[in-house]
Amino acid sequence: MLYFSQAFNHRTTMFKSLFPTSDTKNLIISVSGLASKNNFTVLISNQITDFNFLELTRCFPRYCYTNVDKLGLKSQQLNTFSDTHAYENEVKRHDGISDYFAHLVKSKYNENISKDDIFYYVYGILHNREYATAFKDDLQIYLPRIPLVDSLVDFTTYVKAGRELAELHLNYENIQPLEALKVEGILSDLKVTKMKFPIKPGTNIRDTSRIIFNEFVNIANIPDKAYNYLLSGGSAIDHIMNHYQIKTDKKSGICQDPNEWCDEINNPRYILDLLLSIITLSVKTIEIVDRLPHLDLSKADAFPLMNANCDD
Repeated sequence: MLYFSQAFNHRTTMFKSLFPTSDTKNLIISVSGLASKNNFTVLISNQITDFNFLELTRCFPRYCYTNVDKLGLKSQQLNTFSDTHAYENEVKRHDGISDYFAHLVKSKYNENISKDDIFYYVYGILHNREYATAFKDDLQIYLPRIPLVDSLVDFTTYVKAGRELAELHLNYENIQPLEALKVEGILSDLKVTKMKFPIKPGTNIRDTSRIIFNEFVNIANIPDKAYNYLLSGGSAIDHIMNHYQIKTDKKSGICQDPNEWCDEINNPRYILDLLLSIITLSVKTIEIVDRLPHLDLSKADAFPLMNANCDD
């Protein structure tokens, strides 16, 4: 939850041009930024994110917005989350996909390809492991450039994969858990202190097929590949386990208790259901990524991602 206003936020950067009103619909592909210390990461959002959403986050929107006066001149007076009706006739929407890049794609594949198709193609390509590996060093110092695959069939496959990944990543809280997952124990007490992995008997090795949710509840049958979905240096599952625990800040003495949020929204299952959703999301993401077509980067030209209208 975020109250977004220049009166309260130290740096609002360009988000006033991405979400000019509280009901603006937009999609943003975020990538880990330049000089990131961890693996290249990409994640989509339909809401405002911060600089640490991913490490040193850089964002590429589907649309950006500018305020226009009666003479049609761009204005810098666009105030985020102002009254929608006050800007009905003044906000101009620009495509994040440049006409130049769209022309290249249409010329190579098919004139009927839409800019939405291109947006999801980009999301699919950025999940390709061959891409991340081949450009590992470049992505430390340059923004991503997008290669075009050889065939329309492969292009269409990447578009479909990008849409599936976006649906998963935007609506993860509504995903039905994998049938194989088992929640064991007494579900009447779902308070979390710190989730952890059990140790395999007779070893010092963690058993990642199980998570001890609390002293009463365990989650079992977690597939190994669930931990292959990485976000900024760790698995998505690890991020949830590390974030949703009781912590006390040493300097301020302030205690962070995620159970208070469950009480506030009157949903004692929230953290448990979130963890089950993230495990499922991770498995399904890896399954989609594993099906992506081979990317022959020796033949593919690569092009900039951002439209000039969104890069002021």
